[in-house]
Parts: sequence; C-alpha cells; structure tokens
Amino acid sequence: MSVPLSIEDMGHGGWALGPGPDRWPLAVRWAPATETGSQPEGAHLVCAGCGQSITRLGHWMHTWQSLKPQVALHALQVHSDSLTG
Repeated sequence: MSVPLSIEDMGHGGWALGPGPDRWPLAVRWAPATETGSQPEGAHLVCAGCGQSITRLGHWMHTWQSLKPQVALHALQVHSDSLTG
C-alpha cells in the first residue's frame, strides 16, 4: 500500500521547484455560470500569471493547507516549463 505524496513531503520546505505554492501569484475573481450549467456563478481562485481558474471557492471554508495542493498541481501542469530546480 502506498501513501500519497504531499507537498510537505517533497523537501526544501515542501517545494523544490522555483517559486513554490506559498509564493505563487494568485487572485480571486468572480466568474459567471457556465453556459452548460456545469459550474454555477461564484468566486474562483485563479493564477495571476495566466488567468486560469485553479479552483472554484464555493460557499465552504478553505484553508491555505487545503488550497496549496491545487496551486501546486496547477503550477506543475500548466507552468512546468518555467519551473526550475
């Protein structure tokens, strides 16, 4: 049985690839509902660098610990070319 790797397990304070999730440029933007209705209107945490939504914030409580893995995933998937070790 394997245990999922967390950001904290990655070493160097939890992030060894350039500016980590703790310093990634973020913004909160209000987005309208999608035309298909798959996403309702609401606030989104977005990457300030590319403008892509990282996650919909919804009406529930978030902590930085709950959002950091999503920010890290966005950085790895979308900005991997600009990350340096």
